[in-house]
Amino acid sequence: MRAPAMTGLIHKALMYESEPEFVAAAVNFIQDGEALGEPTMAVVSRRKIEMLRAATTATVEYIDAEGWYTSPGATLGAYYRRVQQHRGPGRLRLVGEPIWTGRSPLQVREWKRYEAVANLTFASCPAWILCPYDTGALPDDIVAAASCTHPDVVVGGVSHRSAAYQDPAEFARSCDRTPLAPPGADVAALPIIPGGLTRVRGFLAAESTLRGLGGDRMEDLVIAANEAATNVVEHGGRRGRVRIWTDHGDLVCDVVDEGGRLDDPLAGHLPPPPRATSGHGLWLIRQLCDLVEIRDEPGGVIVRMRMHLS
Repeated sequence: MRAPAMTGLIHKALMYESEPEFVAAAVNFIQDGEALGEPTMAVVSRRKIEMLRAATTATVEYIDAEGWYTSPGATLGAYYRRVQQHRGPGRLRLVGEPIWTGRSPLQVREWKRYEAVANLTFASCPAWILCPYDTGALPDDIVAAASCTHPDVVVGGVSHRSAAYQDPAEFARSCDRTPLAPPGADVAALPIIPGGLTRVRGFLAAESTLRGLGGDRMEDLVIAANEAATNVVEHGGRRGRVRIWTDHGDLVCDVVDEGGRLDDPLAGHLPPPPRATSGHGLWLIRQLCDLVEIRDEPGGVIVRMRMHLS
C-alpha cells in the first residue's frame, strides 16, 4: 500500500521509561511507515541504533545523534534540508532524540526552544517527527517542556493531544525572559559604522585567533557576525558596535544594533522563501554558530553568537 502525497507536520513526544519500551514504540512507528511506503530516519544514540537494527529489518537511515545534534540552528537546518529533499508519497518519518546530558542551562533552554519552533519551521512540510524522552533519566523540567512543545504526546503506546501545548512563538518568547549576561572582563569592542565592515571582519578575525578560535570555525564566526553587522548598516539603526570575549569555554561575539528594533521571538528560525533575495541573514547565522541569542533591549538589538573553544 502506498500512501498518498501529503503535507503538514505531525510532531509527537514519545514518553518512555525503559529501553524495551522505546524500542517497541520506535519499531512500530518505523514498520507502520514501511507498510505505507514512507521512509524513516532514526537519529538516536549508537546504542539505540544497534537495538533498532536488532529489532527490525525495515530499511532505516540511521544517524548517530552525537554528530547530528550539535547546535539548535544547524540541526534545524539539516532536518529542514532533508525534509525538503523528500519527493516520495506520504511523509518522511523521523525518530529524533536530542542529546540533553552534558548541556549547560543555556544550552538546555535553547534546545527546548528548538523543539517549539520546529512546529513552525516544518508546519507545511511532509514530515512526521517522533521525539523520544526518557522520563526515568531526564530532569523533570525537560520532560515537562516536551508536553509544551509537542502538540501530541505518546504515553504507554497511546497518543493524545497535549493539554500543556503552547503556541511556539509564546514559548520562544518565554525563553527570552532570561536577561543576557554582561560581557566578560577580556572584552574587546569596535564601532560599526557605514563603510566600516571590512574593518569589523579584520577585527573579529584577529580577536578570534587571539582567543583560540581558528580555521573554518573562525571563518564561520566572521561570516555570521558580518551578516549581523550588515543588517545594522543596511536595515537597522545604521550604527552599532561589535564586541568579543570568552566565557566558560565559549568565544562570544555580540553585534549590537544601536537604535534598531526586532521584537520577533522566531527571528532566524523560519527559513526564507526559496526565491527570496533577502531575509537569509539570521537563518544563516543560526546555521553557522553553536548557539545564538537575540534580544530587543532598550539600547538596541543584540545578536549574541557563541562558538565552542576546544
